[in-house]
Amino acid sequence: MSEENSCVTAETLKVKPKAKTKGIVLIAIGFPDYGSMAFNLALSIKNNNPEINISIIVDDRALLNLNEQKQAIFDQIIRAKKEDYTHSGTGLLIPMKLKLMLHDYSPYDSTLYLDADIIGGKTTDWSKLFDSLKGSGFNIINEGWYEPNGEKKLKGKYGLWAKYEEIVSAYASNGKFLESKLFAFRSEVMYFEKSEKMKDFFDLALLINNKPKVFVEQIANGLPDEFCFNLAAAILGIEPKDLDFNPIYWWFIKGEITTEGRRNVLENYYGISIGGKLMPSSIKSFYIALNNFHHEKAGIKANWELKEKKTFAPKTRAKI
Repeated sequence: MSEENSCVTAETLKVKPKAKTKGIVLIAIGFPDYGSMAFNLALSIKNNNPEINISIIVDDRALLNLNEQKQAIFDQIIRAKKEDYTHSGTGLLIPMKLKLMLHDYSPYDSTLYLDADIIGGKTTDWSKLFDSLKGSGFNIINEGWYEPNGEKKLKGKYGLWAKYEEIVSAYASNGKFLESKLFAFRSEVMYFEKSEKMKDFFDLALLINNKPKVFVEQIANGLPDEFCFNLAAAILGIEPKDLDFNPIYWWFIKGEITTEGRRNVLENYYGISIGGKLMPSSIKSFYIALNNFHHEKAGIKANWELKEKKTFAPKTRAKI
């Protein structure tokens, strides 16, 4: 070997930085129907963007409706630790708690989280959503906020899950709370890029969940993850990058969809959400139509019956 060829320099020792990873994360816990909805969502994404990685966080029951062929649509199946989605004393399911641990569970540097009860449009290009979010650090839907001076700028139907005055009294001395907007987040769609700042945000939200200082409305056997995210963001002085971020049509906020109005929804949103314990017939039929379309496109028979969550999931709202 020549001296020239055997020469090792600092330049030749340079290691190329590892490419940043990105992907979509879904959660399905406790009920086979959530696994079926997550499959439908993944199928609607993969039909148009097969290159996008999709991981799902599950327990065994959520997979009962999904055979090996259907499970293969997910690039990674992540088994959740039981203590992360159940109550330590009663054993009751508290699946929303897992959202507070997404920074730890997600295998990606950049994560787009979607609720399982969303379904994508017929020609939705999800790569465009990723492109629009790249470098933003954090984004989530919001329904308004309270200014630091207490001025109410909520948009209407959505709130904080606890009384504003009690929240201020309990948390005013924490961090940057008095300097920050107190948002009313909707977490069915959430984007974050892993960092120390985001790690602190998720960890604080989990701490708030475990030791709330105020009376909070309960949902699905536990505290709403949104309440915890609202407080964590205010205390740390974190705001979503785009205050108008709203890529998914949710009927509860936007209203029911007529047959004639479906095209307008598909042209202006990435998909629709059937979130909530009840479902208007117009929304149910729209979801079924989209699901049938995506199954037919993939050459798969759509043999799952869409049911309202009140028929299979725990009581979605109860005071504690």
